[in-house]
Amino acid sequence: LDATNQELQAAMEELEAANEEFQAIMDELQKSNQLLWDSEQRLAGVVDRAPVGISITDINGHLLQINDYALSRISYRKEEIIGKSFNDITCPEDISKGEELYSLLISGKIESYRYDKRFIRKDGLEWWADVSASPIKNEAGEITAIIGVALDINDKINARKEHDRIQNQLW
Repeated sequence: LDATNQELQAAMEELEAANEEFQAIMDELQKSNQLLWDSEQRLAGVVDRAPVGISITDINGHLLQINDYALSRISYRKEEIIGKSFNDITCPEDISKGEELYSLLISGKIESYRYDKRFIRKDGLEWWADVSASPIKNEAGEITAIIGVALDINDKINARKEHDRIQNQLW
């Protein structure tokens, strides 16, 4: 009976030690999860509050994420635009150039691109942006998504058009 009690006592001590080790691992995992969550929240805050349009598309060009600045420029609500193709909000005259650059990016022939692009807002008006795009890759180096940044150049384009109009009147 004493031998059985000693075996039980030893087993209990082993379980307690394993439980303490498990608890230490759980505490470390909880700290890591908190750090990851904090980091994700900071990044989301930066993206959401950026003074430029930021979007992420899948490799087929469908919007997965878009920040508030971009939404304000194209006059859509997030739930109206997520899942749509970037072609759905691109000026028809700019679609072929955008598709060509996107294809080169997806194929890995270029690492990024940048060009002036016209978006079609929900109200039908154009919004000019200096757009740049780069791939997002997984650990294996495969492209999983594309991040795009759109800088508002609408005022610059309108000023250039007005300048050209005045120049044409003078000559």
